[in-house]
Amino acid sequence: GATTNSISVSPNANTNYTVTGLTNGCSDTKTVSVTVNQTPTVAVNSATICSGTNANIIASGATSYSWDNGATTSSISVSPNSNTNYTVTGLTNGCSDTKTVSVTVNQTPTVAVNSTTICSGTNASIIASGATSFSWDNGATTSSISVSPNANTNYTVTGLTNGCSDTKTVSVTVNQTPTVAVNSATICSGTNASIIASGATSYSWDNGATTNSISVSPNANTNYTVTGLTNGCSDTKTVSLTVNQTPTVAVNSATICSGNSFTINPNGAATYSYSNGSAIVSPLNTRTYTVTGSSIENCVSVPQTLTVTVEANATITSQPTNQTLLTGSTAIFTITSTSNSILQWQTNLGLGFQNLSNISQYSGVNTATLTVSNLSISNDNQIFRCISGTGLCGDTSDIATLFLSPVSVEELRLLQNITIYPNPATSQVTILTDAKLIGSVYTFYNCIGKSVFVGKINSENTLIDLENLSGGIYLISIGDNIKQTFKVIKQ
Repeated sequence: GATTNSISVSPNANTNYTVTGLTNGCSDTKTVSVTVNQTPTVAVNSATICSGTNANIIASGATSYSWDNGATTSSISVSPNSNTNYTVTGLTNGCSDTKTVSVTVNQTPTVAVNSTTICSGTNASIIASGATSFSWDNGATTSSISVSPNANTNYTVTGLTNGCSDTKTVSVTVNQTPTVAVNSATICSGTNASIIASGATSYSWDNGATTNSISVSPNANTNYTVTGLTNGCSDTKTVSLTVNQTPTVAVNSATICSGNSFTINPNGAATYSYSNGSAIVSPLNTRTYTVTGSSIENCVSVPQTLTVTVEANATITSQPTNQTLLTGSTAIFTITSTSNSILQWQTNLGLGFQNLSNISQYSGVNTATLTVSNLSISNDNQIFRCISGTGLCGDTSDIATLFLSPVSVEELRLLQNITIYPNPATSQVTILTDAKLIGSVYTFYNCIGKSVFVGKINSENTLIDLENLSGGIYLISIGDNIKQTFKVIKQ
């Protein structure tokens, strides 16, 4: 129906078109065919990828393709860092179709996870981060896990965010925890205990020590704690130190008489040992002994020393005798004892016997011979005795009485007119007396009151030989019922 020289048609299939041309009434008719090729329908897939990965985009529906990135294949592999559009044109029999596709890029998470070192028997917390969900190779799905391996172990975690994942492997290093051993101990108070720890490389004690062994000396039961360390791993042990009290022994010294025994009676311990092997001792002379005590726990005391003093048995074998003397004269009382180490003369003036001192008219109060000088009427009927030794070992002499008797003037003259010469003497002395004293007794006493010899006045000039006497001071008592005493020095 068109009347133009050209027409625009769009048939869906091959179609013939007839045109009649007319010029000056003349016409010509032609028929033309319009061949219709089918336009291709290009199909292409969109994609969602994780950053750092590739997406395959595949086009279909045409016989050849042209991509906006220059590719001419039906499929391309792309790895954009962000969301990107890709366009493809498909061509078939000269007919084309163009499609644009989007590649969505989700960011791949970066998973971080801590490695750690633990001691055997303890737990390690491994914490993952950087994703929204996690999956561990031990089945856990939490961000953190608590593990307690016995040896070095690797753990793997996969973190997921928007379908994108990252996998990390972490090592848990296991250092073996040391097993500390330490000895307990029992000691006696005042002694030391060595406590030794083992099983680790370094040590720390609650008393501040850092050695593997310590020496301690507590006064009572005490606990000590040690921590052993190896490669950062520790073990702590507490040990008890038992303290048994060391006994304190008390012993008694004593004085015994010669020939007697003494039983040592210590106290303060359970058992005792004696330096002489027995508690019963019979020393011949003064002696010391040592006693050591032990407790029931076998704690041994410090040795204690006691002294057993042995005193000689003092027996008076010769008793003092009564004296009848003139006023102004000197009285001599003598005893003989088996021991002269301790002698003490006493007198009783109505208040009981009292010890005499070497004062006033008394001398030799601690010897075998007591001298009472310058007798006066107050000495009349005065009694004396001598104590030899002390306590049970001593002896007491008989009582001797001093009588003051009046004499005639003639008797007094005879005694007062005695002369002894030379004095001092070397080998002999002469006693010059009145003839009326011939036959009277004279006695020599040494400085301890012992009679050394006795003789009689044989003339008015009695010669006495001193050759057998050693040098010293002697007393000569002359007279029978009434005596006069003189001091003689032998050189």
